[in-house]
Amino acid sequence: MQSAAHTGDTKNVIWSTLEAFIGTGGHMVTRSRIVFKGPDVRAPVPREDTLIAPDPLSALRSQSDEPLYVLKTVFPFVLFTDKVIIRPNHVDVITGIFFGSATSTRLLVRDIRQVEVQFNPIFATLEIIPLGPLEQMMRVAFLWKEEAKKARRIVAGLMETHRNNVDLSRYSPKELVTAVEEVGKASEV
Repeated sequence: MQSAAHTGDTKNVIWSTLEAFIGTGGHMVTRSRIVFKGPDVRAPVPREDTLIAPDPLSALRSQSDEPLYVLKTVFPFVLFTDKVIIRPNHVDVITGIFFGSATSTRLLVRDIRQVEVQFNPIFATLEIIPLGPLEQMMRVAFLWKEEAKKARRIVAGLMETHRNNVDLSRYSPKELVTAVEEVGKASEV
């Protein structure tokens, strides 16, 4: 019986010694000196190219910062230039008020009900109608006709891709513009 108890104590001593060995980074330590230095038993650090998934927030942030298309009003007809900046997740309309001052309005693509272009032989007016009250409608006049039509196609394509939950982060801005413009052409009358 005594030998069985002795064997159990020996196992406990071995396990506690092994835990102390691993816990000190591979060094067997007594009170004042290192008795045995074993191999480095720390877990290997994964390389950057073997990481499983990138941070989705940083991908979303970088995707939403890049403008897909920018158009401005024609200067002599609008003294303080207005700008429309189309990004993958939102549309910004910057309205010039005076020299060096402007107001900026942002509308998320998922909150857009409709986008329209009214045009004559030279100029066009782009109207972006939100889901909410019509007072929040954004209207930018005196745009070049072809630029306004292209902007309408891009916004309509983005609206359709957001409705169908398409992941836009896989595309470069140039590829994304051509793809959503083709989708937006389908909704043209």
